[in-house]
Amino acid sequence: MRKSWMWVPLLTVALSIIFLNGCALDKTFVKKDMASLGPMKVVRHEPPGFEVQTGGGMFLIALGGCVTAPAGAYIIHQRSKEIRPHLPDFTELVMNSFVEKAGKEIAGWPQVSIEPAPVKKDYKYTEGSLLEFKLINIYAVHFVMGFITETRVTMKDANGDVIWRKSFSYKSRSLDRKKSIDEFTAEQGKLLKEEMVFAADYTAMDFIKHFKQ
Repeated sequence: MRKSWMWVPLLTVALSIIFLNGCALDKTFVKKDMASLGPMKVVRHEPPGFEVQTGGGMFLIALGGCVTAPAGAYIIHQRSKEIRPHLPDFTELVMNSFVEKAGKEIAGWPQVSIEPAPVKKDYKYTEGSLLEFKLINIYAVHFVMGFITETRVTMKDANGDVIWRKSFSYKSRSLDRKKSIDEFTAEQGKLLKEEMVFAADYTAMDFIKHFKQ
């Protein structure tokens, strides 16, 4: 019984580090003239691969800096590799959900053009504002029976200066939507794909609310 609880404090530390790292990067949008944002290019970056993780793996990710944890520092289950080909691009789900909602929720939202394929890290756009979506982490954690993602949206002006940025960590367990790894990965990830769609919409709405502040 004692061993079964040994990862509880470590997992708490890991999730706290991930959450705080995201919040530290947030930047409130303060520009008043919405017309100055157009024309807006919307892009997404290549996402990391989906992983099935243990509580110990989460802790090691946190120690590695969340984003740059070295390969092999945490446990990768064979199931991760088997399920990846069946999953949608979560970054694309968030991007499309945000663009659809922004046009309805944000007054004066400019016309946008969406880059169809993921862009490279050093992508630049100088003809107007740039809206970038980047998936930092995506995994299902065996210990807490949850699906977790961390996504970041960044808006830059034509000069490349950041004028808005928001990170959001989605945790299915926090919304009482937890499932076991077996449930998430059964039938080629049927329930996991449904959870990803829900999580993408939830993440997009968090971004919308932050921008409107």
